[in-house]
Amino acid sequence: MARPVYLDDPSLGGPLLATLHPAAGAADAAAPATGVLLCAPFGYDAMCAHRGLRTWAGELAADGRPALRFDLPGTGDSAGGPRDPEQARAWTTAVGVAARHLRAATGCRRVVAVGLGLGGLLAAQAAADGAPIDDLVLWGTPARGRALVRELRAFSRLGISDLDAFDFDAAGAPPLPDGAIESGGFLMSGETAAAVGAVDLTALDLTRIGRALLLGRDGVSVDARLVTALEAAGVAVTVEDGPGWSELTDEPHQAVAPAATIAVVARWLEEGEREAHAGPGNDVAAPATSDTLTLPGGGTETPVVLGDGPSAPVAIITTPGSDPFRCTGARVQRNGSDPGGLCVVLLNVGGERRVGPNRMWVEAARRWAARGVVTVRLDLPGIGDAGGPPSPWGAFLSLYCDELVDATGAALDALAARGLGPRFALVGLCSSGYWGFQQALRDDRVSALMLINPRMLLYDDTLGQAAEARHVRRVVSLDVWRQILRGRLTVARVRRLAAALLVMVRRVPAMLAARLRARRAGGDALDLAFDRLRDQDTTLGLWFTPDEPVLADLERTGHLDRLDRWPTMTVGHVPGPPDTHTLQVVRMQPLAHDVLDAWLDRQRARHAEPAAPSAAEIA
Repeated sequence: MARPVYLDDPSLGGPLLATLHPAAGAADAAAPATGVLLCAPFGYDAMCAHRGLRTWAGELAADGRPALRFDLPGTGDSAGGPRDPEQARAWTTAVGVAARHLRAATGCRRVVAVGLGLGGLLAAQAAADGAPIDDLVLWGTPARGRALVRELRAFSRLGISDLDAFDFDAAGAPPLPDGAIESGGFLMSGETAAAVGAVDLTALDLTRIGRALLLGRDGVSVDARLVTALEAAGVAVTVEDGPGWSELTDEPHQAVAPAATIAVVARWLEEGEREAHAGPGNDVAAPATSDTLTLPGGGTETPVVLGDGPSAPVAIITTPGSDPFRCTGARVQRNGSDPGGLCVVLLNVGGERRVGPNRMWVEAARRWAARGVVTVRLDLPGIGDAGGPPSPWGAFLSLYCDELVDATGAALDALAARGLGPRFALVGLCSSGYWGFQQALRDDRVSALMLINPRMLLYDDTLGQAAEARHVRRVVSLDVWRQILRGRLTVARVRRLAAALLVMVRRVPAMLAARLRARRAGGDALDLAFDRLRDQDTTLGLWFTPDEPVLADLERTGHLDRLDRWPTMTVGHVPGPPDTHTLQVVRMQPLAHDVLDAWLDRQRARHAEPAAPSAAEIA
């Protein structure tokens, strides 16, 4: 079973979260010949590829090769943030720390680093700096960092079409750092971009690398300068195609593991193992490890599995107080404080891992811990690091299912069994707005809902397909051009859009007429759902960025004119430009955080919760 652990070292600015996938039968076998270090690409590509890399690590482990995945400093669930100084140096150091842990924890005789994009650049640089990396697999990695930075800058220019129409300064949004790159909603500071751009793998000493496999990326050939430099260093170089990059980095709910490239790498690893050349040995200094992360602003974070089944959700639980968790008890102990109170659960944003849109959930959880609030970042089955099939979702509507609503309820049960709650506040964005709304209708432990840009609240396949059609303008202005850049535009996607448009033309008028008849008869299904939340005293906040279709639906159907019927319900706006459904513009994210903080303050004041706990104990 995969094991999360925090790695720390004096050379790092803070601990990083790594996940070790032990080799099958490792307890009964000799030390494995090969351990594999998976180094993810940057930003949104890393978000999309996360589930696929988890699958890849599991396949490596099943074949007898332990694998380690990790979040770079300031990314994912690791410590720090994107504005930290000297981040590029910390990234390279982190690769070396992760390699040392893999060798020390598994006893493997050789470490092979598999790096994608930026991950490959960092892996090669770490090897040149003396990290215990013996062989390299570089997929989509250029010889020079400036090529990668140019690609990120080009991607950043494919942003929101109406971005300039919104006055961020007037709204109070802090400016971006000078020279920063905003790529897919993820920030690389100007200092970091300059440092990455200065990397030249052809100028490094790579003589300690034995073998290297260089993979092209969806029609983009391997950088010939890198081949020449490695061969000049005496490295045995193999060049292959690397099919499946675009499938791996597709939207998170659609991304799949690159089966063909996984097979190419597996054959190359087998060839190296048959040559039976040993690595330099296992006498490396293992980094410090911990089951918890102690936060600088106060509080601790602990990864937990919420259940025993193969599809169990997983979570990061963030609690106030300076003492780290001790994973020995059966329940959360609050040192004599009232074990009740509010527990905020941040749900997945569609198929994105638990860090939230562009890492907003991590930032919110750590900020709220410093203010005395217990927060849970949740991965539901089939998403992020949770159990379940590798990539079960695919189509837009597949995320709107009872399975994910049931999993939300099961996660709340598991959290309650650990002593959290008894009041839960759910935060959802996009499809998780649907999960949270549905769970609240069946669970009076949910005392508050904060739903941002829900695509639907009650399931209706016509609504879902119509919503897809209404987003054609956004898709054309952003998604399609992004897909063209990456070679992702498919005939199937065009057909789906055409089918959605046809549904809107044919079926939506009949649907709206049916709703009108229901209201005249005493209320439609949404009226009754709002009534139920009101009657069980569950506060509901619906917050929208501009041009969201559900907000237009609520206005057109008259629900916004009847808000006095639901005094526990609020409808508001998140400041920002149109076409920002998942809050993917970096400058608007602080504005969204302000909205979230104000909502949380209202929930705490409403119930006047007791003093914050100072320590915790989690099973």
